[in-house]
Amino acid sequence: MFLLITRFLLWLFVIWLLWVIFKKIVPAAYYTYLGIFALVVLAFLIFFEPDNSLSLVAWNILSFVLKPLGLALVLIGSAVLGKKGDVSKKGITSITIAFWVLFISSLPLFPNSLYQRFIEEDAQTLITQTADQGAGTIVLLGQGTTQPQLPGRTQIQLTDAGNLVSYTADLYRQLGAPAVIVSAGRRIDLPTAAGNQVEANDIQTLLEQQGVASGNIIIDPDGVNIRSSALSVANILENTGLPNRVVLVASATQIYRASQAFEDLGISVVPRPTNFVTFDFPNAGFVSRLQIQEFVPSIDGLRRTTSILDEYFATMYYFLRGWLAPIELVRPNG
Repeated sequence: MFLLITRFLLWLFVIWLLWVIFKKIVPAAYYTYLGIFALVVLAFLIFFEPDNSLSLVAWNILSFVLKPLGLALVLIGSAVLGKKGDVSKKGITSITIAFWVLFISSLPLFPNSLYQRFIEEDAQTLITQTADQGAGTIVLLGQGTTQPQLPGRTQIQLTDAGNLVSYTADLYRQLGAPAVIVSAGRRIDLPTAAGNQVEANDIQTLLEQQGVASGNIIIDPDGVNIRSSALSVANILENTGLPNRVVLVASATQIYRASQAFEDLGISVVPRPTNFVTFDFPNAGFVSRLQIQEFVPSIDGLRRTTSILDEYFATMYYFLRGWLAPIELVRPNG
């Protein structure tokens, strides 16, 4: 009941926020039934058809203002693009806010602290809580771990998340060569002319090169996000008769949401996150862990802050859709 009421209240807030933004952006003279209908259709597509290419484009545009760079650009634009071309007192305030938004979100100290306290500590707790649980089929959420195979490229190139592949190969050897489900579907960021490349095929090649037997690899070509991967894996487990317990390999940033999404479909999960961002030194105090470069704004700091916001929005979306099964975290410090 608590989750239902919370979801309902959050939905009311989202609808109210969209209406306020709509009223601020669109002049009253242009309030037409057609415009409202188009907005409703667009919101419907984004919410109920998240994998649709139009929905992805629309969400990237709408969410731009909700991220540090987009918000700062909107604030600066509203200040300098006035009717008279002069920056008013209100415009100066907007520019000041934009400065602090960019400055704080670009400081590595800010996202690193968030990563360590709210993301990676949770990921480590999940590992600790499931350390004594039996092994099962390995599931690799591999979307976005490799670069597209474009003409002229003879090797498969990894992205920043590429260590998920090598970590899966290590787990395969440690756990006694279980089945490995590689969930990574069509590359949605490629133009149609490049073909419908399935990323899981490239990942399979890399896994085989690292000692994973081809007969133990099961390809899931439909997993383009966590929800679709969970649905596809559930079907594969049912059709193949594999145990309903999986060792889930995902980035530390996404592992908590991914574990909840799989548990929601009745799949028992042993989380095994990797691709950590920060370093933890147990015997060092907070002050001694700080380094000078963490106080210098950087592109990496801005990118990490944006990544945290992306995961927060995705988690909120999954919560609204009812796709998350509660997982209790029991931290060592209580």
